[in-house]
Amino acid sequence: MIIFRSGCVHQNEFDAAVRSGSAVGISLAAINLESASSLAKLTQLVAHIKAGKHAFIDNGLITLGKKGKTVDTKWCLDQYRELINLLPKSHRNKVSVVIPDAPGNEIRALDVLNTYQAEIVELCDECRVILPIHKTQWGIVNFAQQALRLLGHPRITLGIPCLRTIRVDGKQVEARLSRQECIDLLSIRKPNGRKAWADVHLLGISEANRENSKDIPDCKVYAERVALIKDFGFKGSSDANRAQSVFTNKAGKAAVSKYVSEQERARTIDSKPFMQYRGEQEYDEPTLFEKATNAIYESPMEFIHSWNTNPYRRYDIETSFETDEEAEDYLLNTVLMLPDVTDNLKTIYWKHFHTPSQTPSYTEKRCEILAEAFGGHSQPLQLQLSV
Repeated sequence: MIIFRSGCVHQNEFDAAVRSGSAVGISLAAINLESASSLAKLTQLVAHIKAGKHAFIDNGLITLGKKGKTVDTKWCLDQYRELINLLPKSHRNKVSVVIPDAPGNEIRALDVLNTYQAEIVELCDECRVILPIHKTQWGIVNFAQQALRLLGHPRITLGIPCLRTIRVDGKQVEARLSRQECIDLLSIRKPNGRKAWADVHLLGISEANRENSKDIPDCKVYAERVALIKDFGFKGSSDANRAQSVFTNKAGKAAVSKYVSEQERARTIDSKPFMQYRGEQEYDEPTLFEKATNAIYESPMEFIHSWNTNPYRRYDIETSFETDEEAEDYLLNTVLMLPDVTDNLKTIYWKHFHTPSQTPSYTEKRCEILAEAFGGHSQPLQLQLSV
């Protein structure tokens, strides 16, 4: 399964997906050739695909629907075409696009396929085209067969809606297909007896969907759908927006806190004021010495623990003391008297040298944590060439 990290609307989310090496998912509502604000993401996307990665481009139905807008079919297909033209022919099959659909309006959905049949089939010959099949009063197999006949049974991907609900005409309506509906669609054949679908895409779900659902957990629905795809001998993919959930769960918040702490320490220790601080300055104003002395008086064993767990320490302090008094005496009269003690103390009390400029920015935090959640630590972006 190819798992697209979709919903990368903001630049930092898009950066995270690209830097992690993930298959990227994005909507035409967020990236198109008519928007100047899309240029950076568009340039990155083209370079990402040329590097051999997959990309999923949605028609923007869900995003625009939330704003009370509709998808302009001609504009959408034109955007797909222009984006595809930016790529070498050898890389166009790395791109998946979603045909503009009309949930709840079967006549309009079929009219789109009939009107733009030539444009859609042309895209099918060059990239991976996804045909979403929504719930319908017409019978889901009947509708799918009509759609395929209008297109002339091209090489096309079945799109299975997996979101629980979507907004249609200002109302939330049930969208997720049942297991039986999925089986019925996967079973469809062409008139020549061959499989009707090239492969399958699960819309709006991934392996990381939460488990605390009211009825069947989404993660189980995902596993079930993936198993069906394999049972029918298809390859598949899925897409889901994880950005919001990453920062709202406990693990995500803990990851942000850990990242900030590690970066603040590393950047402070690499700073010029920190590196230039020497023992001679302690003689004039023994700031670190006083901090260490107070910590030793309060708890010598805790001070030893802080020293020995400091990743930047030069050596360990022995811990075989029978009493706190014995440890205290050793620390005050031996350790703090060592010539290089300042170099060790300043890595323990690095916050004394910290400045706000050494704290990761909001964008840095989001990019790093999302990159890790998407499948790995972020890597520097390659040089971006203008499109």
